[in-house]
Amino acid sequence: MNVRPDKATLAPLPTQQDRKFSVEEYLAFIDTRPDHERWQLIDGGAMRIPHPTLRHQGIASNLCYILMDHFRARHLPPLPIFRIGLIVPGAALFGPFGDVVVADDDVGKMDTAFVERFHLVAEVLSDGDMENDIPVKLRHYVRHPQNLYVLLIEQDRARVDLRARAAGWAPVILEGHEAVLDLPEWGFRTPLAELYDGTGLGGTEDP
Repeated sequence: MNVRPDKATLAPLPTQQDRKFSVEEYLAFIDTRPDHERWQLIDGGAMRIPHPTLRHQGIASNLCYILMDHFRARHLPPLPIFRIGLIVPGAALFGPFGDVVVADDDVGKMDTAFVERFHLVAEVLSDGDMENDIPVKLRHYVRHPQNLYVLLIEQDRARVDLRARAAGWAPVILEGHEAVLDLPEWGFRTPLAELYDGTGLGGTEDP
């Protein structure tokens, strides 16, 4: 039986309603939480992340593995990581989780749940994301001095909103199975069908 999380568990923590969490307070808080819980800090509010759908995980996994294969085949240093926390320099009230992150290969300690140096963040969108946390995330992601790309990936159709530093962060909408995701800084190109493979939305199993 599939059990959906209680919506009350996804609300900001009631203990901090009178003030906002700093990143340091937030990190101390999540150290007290069970390992199966995932939280993120959005504008000072600690938000519990709901359990993702199988399609959500499939899309994120596809992107992560495609990037990893590309970098390894060309002996490129960036490190693709699946579902990792992020720290953005100068963003004192912000500690999100990215669905797929391309981190610097020198991430330091490998037992940490957060990285500070990254070059791409991909968010697989869920219901309500564009109205809730995505605008805040975009504002901070594009200010990160080392970040090159932000991807907003829909999970109910083959559609990706690509933002690139080289293009002034202007949105480029890619739509349809044959549309190509192009990340020229790494010589990376892949059709959207590869991102959605195995999800029923655009891989080899689709008609």
